[in-house]
Amino acid sequence: MLTSQQAAAKEAAHNRFDNPARIAAQDQDGLTDRDDLPRFTQGIEGIGIADDSVRVYILKGHEEAVEIPSEFEGLRTERFSTAGFGILAPARQNALSPVPGGVSIGHYKVSAGTLGCLVETPGALCILSNNHVLANTNAGVPGDDILQPGPHDLAAGSSARRIAPA
Repeated sequence: MLTSQQAAAKEAAHNRFDNPARIAAQDQDGLTDRDDLPRFTQGIEGIGIADDSVRVYILKGHEEAVEIPSEFEGLRTERFSTAGFGILAPARQNALSPVPGGVSIGHYKVSAGTLGCLVETPGALCILSNNHVLANTNAGVPGDDILQPGPHDLAAGSSARRIAPA
């Protein structure tokens, strides 16, 4: 969980670098119908928080063109050059057994999310992820299917595997 300072710094960085066209395309639920638009302004690939710093990931070739403040809300800024982030298609689009943390899963009515880890409890092996991934944001009921990969990440011609009831 982020501290209040980290959350404020992350919000400030997003306010500085979010793509204005994507923000304008958002509907009332905060979701965008324009998935073809980049999340951030040109040259920025990602923003993250690491302890006492805001990490800004800049696409290679844009390092000099992107102006980044030295700090956000009192947290220093670190610049990282990257070739870009992408999805590891085989790990996300194929059913895996055993299911490792970090792969695509989802309640059968959601698009997809990420499996955090496996948790061993007395008498059961459980999966851990977010509410919106496993319970369709409080709309799931016990016994609902959890699929791997999540429905959105399913490769053409393949099928998801039920890994757990909700």
